[in-house]
Amino acid sequence: KCWFGKRPGVYTDYIYQGPMILVLLINFIFLFNIVRILMTKLRASTTSETIQYRSALPSG
Repeated sequence: KCWFGKRPGVYTDYIYQGPMILVLLINFIFLFNIVRILMTKLRASTTSETIQYRSALPSG
């Protein structure tokens, strides 16, 4: 872990990396919600095009 501080017990690097990790987690939450909404709308639709998409997706 060469990118962290050289001395053990020094947490100044977490001040810089903490917000980056937080933003990354928030982005994953947004991505998950977008995919969930798209799948919900795809399942609710009954056009012939979406029926083809449904047959291509693994059932779950």
